[in-house]
Amino acid sequence: MGLFTNDTELASLKEDVINLKRQVQGILERIETPADAEPMEVGSATAGETEPEQTAESAVETSETPVTSETPVTPETPAAEKPVETVVPQEAVASCDCCKQLEELKVQVAKLAEAVDNAAYQEKMVKELHHELQQYKKGFLEDLTKGYLADIIQVYERVADTNSHLNPDDETVDVKALKRLLENNMLFISDLLEDQYSIECFTPQPGDDYKPKEQKALKTEATDDPAKANTVAACIACGFRNYETGRIIRQAKIKVYKLTVAPNPQK
Repeated sequence: MGLFTNDTELASLKEDVINLKRQVQGILERIETPADAEPMEVGSATAGETEPEQTAESAVETSETPVTSETPVTPETPAAEKPVETVVPQEAVASCDCCKQLEELKVQVAKLAEAVDNAAYQEKMVKELHHELQQYKKGFLEDLTKGYLADIIQVYERVADTNSHLNPDDETVDVKALKRLLENNMLFISDLLEDQYSIECFTPQPGDDYKPKEQKALKTEATDDPAKANTVAACIACGFRNYETGRIIRQAKIKVYKLTVAPNPQK
């Protein structure tokens, strides 16, 4: 995904959403499907049911039963009221539980929706930042190379101007003048490097100590003089370094003396 959200987190969020959808579907099916069981009764009688009417015989027996002093019956004494018994249908209980589960699922869905939105926002931000970085990198490289390209173009123009003065069919070519043109070109390039990039050319001299960090030995020259061993025999090409920091841009190419051991005549 990006810097903030990986593929594992996004896959987990998707799986959670699918599970919640299944749970919601199951609850809805429970609500819509009527229960097969009989209503749960609280008490011994259902709502609306009344006691059966007394038969004629029981009424007669009641009328013939003598009234004792322990249970006096007067017109003012009201008859005992029977408690009202209620019934809670099983569908209502199941519906109540489903409502609670739905509320809990709503909270979970809201949290998941927020997490998905955050992941999508973060992914969008990563893509935008990546695009901006690519544009900045492109512009930075263009600005960085613009100066180099301008200097290279100047060198090209200088060499092209020198080349225009050379005519291979001219038998009266002034070698000294040609050499001056080449030296002027070298001087122009040297000044350009120093003024624009703080880079100077250095040329090791014969007899200087060999310095591997600054010099690269391309050739060796044998010598039986121990004093010349590991010293510069000749400079093949000058090196370049930054004179402000001392950093070597390119090593000088040299020929170095190598000591050879002469055979012992006594042996």
